[in-house]
Amino acid sequence: MRLSSREVFQLADRCLASAGLSRGVSKTNAESVWWTELYKERGLTSLHKIINETAELDQGRISIERQSSNFAILNEGGQPCIVSSTPALDLSCSKAKESGLGITYIPFTEQDSSFATIGHTAYNAASRGLISIVLTNSPDGSRSFLAVPGEEQPIVAETKLQGPSESYRKLRSIITNGIYDRRHSPLVQAFFDQSQHTDPTTTDADTLQRLLAGAIRPASGNNDDSESGFVTICYSPTHPQNATGMQRVAHEFVRENTDQLTTVYEPPTINEKRRKLINEGVVIERDVWEDLFEWSNGIFSPDSVGSETGAGPGLER
Repeated sequence: MRLSSREVFQLADRCLASAGLSRGVSKTNAESVWWTELYKERGLTSLHKIINETAELDQGRISIERQSSNFAILNEGGQPCIVSSTPALDLSCSKAKESGLGITYIPFTEQDSSFATIGHTAYNAASRGLISIVLTNSPDGSRSFLAVPGEEQPIVAETKLQGPSESYRKLRSIITNGIYDRRHSPLVQAFFDQSQHTDPTTTDADTLQRLLAGAIRPASGNNDDSESGFVTICYSPTHPQNATGMQRVAHEFVRENTDQLTTVYEPPTINEKRRKLINEGVVIERDVWEDLFEWSNGIFSPDSVGSETGAGPGLER
């Protein structure tokens, strides 16, 4: 059976609100579900797992443990990343707009069924005009996302790795070694040898290049499960603290490393896919739809011809 694209968002919004999120927060997270359906064809199945496996969703349980002008370390409060990624993103964006760079780290829960939605974090930051890198390490697989602002919508690139990326490991080292409270110098120390240090105002683009290169390379050594989490990095390409041409560096990285990237989500391809989903609807298994409809409304779904062959029942009421 199929749902209309509008109903995917409405169904996600209602389910997430029923699971405990406030209406404003549920709508924000419903956008992640729709993005995951559009980009990865896993939005509704991820929503089903989230609602089925998470006792209660509450963004208020997420807290800041430590922070500096550029870095923040958050406590996930037992919440899946579809919930915890929103404050992590907002904090990274705020720091980037204020000082040019914002980085947040937050652990994954022990079993996070919303892992597929994490790429929306990078997309969302790029939609705000920022260069965004999201690095993850999870027992379910590790991912690196790069999103760059575009003329119409962001370009998003994804790399799948067996273990943590080199850049993820280096950023985790900054946190565990307690040097996150120094502005750009922690990144310079992590990605350059001491002999390579130069004037910080001239190394922003070089640091970004090394950060991106390390994002698609697996880290050496054994994977430590205690490192499970995700890092959200945001650069403001227009901030006076940053070197000019940073957005060009990010675009060139995508173009020059296409063969090493798992997927590049080009705007024309995504727009064509969006039109197809709007015209034809989103495929969903009936048992999944029944569960979601029940959770969102408190009743079982009606056995109607429209729900079988059309866009599904209206959810406006």
